[in-house]
Amino acid sequence: MRLSLNSKAPDFTATDIYGKSFNLSDYKGKPVILSFFRDAACPFCNMRVFEYTQKFKEWNALGIDVVAVFSSPPEAVREFVAKHPRPFRTIGDPNLDLYKTYGISSSLLGFIKAILFKTHIARKGRKLGAKIDTKNPNRYLLPADFMIGPNNKVIDAWYGSDPTDHMPMARLEKFIDKVKFARMKMQEKKSLST
Repeated sequence: MRLSLNSKAPDFTATDIYGKSFNLSDYKGKPVILSFFRDAACPFCNMRVFEYTQKFKEWNALGIDVVAVFSSPPEAVREFVAKHPRPFRTIGDPNLDLYKTYGISSSLLGFIKAILFKTHIARKGRKLGAKIDTKNPNRYLLPADFMIGPNNKVIDAWYGSDPTDHMPMARLEKFIDKVKFARMKMQEKKSLST
């Protein structure tokens, strides 16, 4: 079942690609960008992962965490990340347990649409070191992005219609602006009370 705005983000426990335990509930009190991708080397996915990598330092300075989930086994994600380091938590979920929990679907039609009409994105992704894994049993998975507030509620949810269809960066930036505004208000409140 798909998540809606203001619903509680389903808590989960997983092991990241380095074998460290991860609990979403540990991030309570912090905003989180939780994104689901296809496989670790997917050229469509890697364009968004590249954008996150470029923005992560700024976002992390605001207290925002990013968690990326891939349908590849942890060792495959680790192998790809070794060549292209990512500064945020990354989870391999080849059994699709988290995908099911968050209501993420697959679409052959969406996959074909991306292959036919969005090859320019795949070309850019391949320049960043990505490649299409034709043996991936989950190649028809669709991406999804969730903005989770400090209270573990879904502030925004995006379910993609094809492998390139992630939440628009402008919409993500609105989330970032809300976090900045909330932090500014908290700092004003602190300075007034001292």
